[in-house]
Amino acid sequence: MNTATADTATDHLSRAQEYALAVTVAVVTANAYYIHPIIGEVAASFAVSEARIGIVPALNQLALALGIFLLLPLGDRYSNRTLCILFVTLQSIFMLGMALARDFALFTAASTLLGFVTIAPYLIPAFASKRVAPARLGQVTALLTVGVIFGILVARVGAGVVAERFGWRAVYWCAFAVMAAVTLALPLAMK
Repeated sequence: MNTATADTATDHLSRAQEYALAVTVAVVTANAYYIHPIIGEVAASFAVSEARIGIVPALNQLALALGIFLLLPLGDRYSNRTLCILFVTLQSIFMLGMALARDFALFTAASTLLGFVTIAPYLIPAFASKRVAPARLGQVTALLTVGVIFGILVARVGAGVVAERFGWRAVYWCAFAVMAAVTLALPLAMK
């Protein structure tokens, strides 16, 4: 039986990794909230009613719940690191799909799929909990939770500011750029 544990010094996360994971959680959580302040502008762009555009955030959140139910248990069989890298990569692809979508159906499909694969905010705390000293578990959990809240707040405020100045598509292009950077940095943050 293997008696190695995550309590060895080489398995502990550095402070830089902890902060990188908090940023990752913020960025991937933000994706579901960009639509909120710009929903009217997106509706007008696709020439759909305000009632119909409401399906975009609703399907995103339903897909998120389904993804948590169906995909999160994969963490019992596969490495949280591997799953995070996979699902953050998929989020980047679907974010690009939202930025490029030229019709409402494609935009809605990309948003829904993005919601389905947004499970990294739930996998990262499990990953981190195995790689921090027990005395720091509460601090790291708090840091990751602040990342979630920060991501929501910045997405709501930032999307409105960017869309007002550059249009709603710029919000999704910026989000894709940030997601691409996180996707590239994640393997190092979860080393």
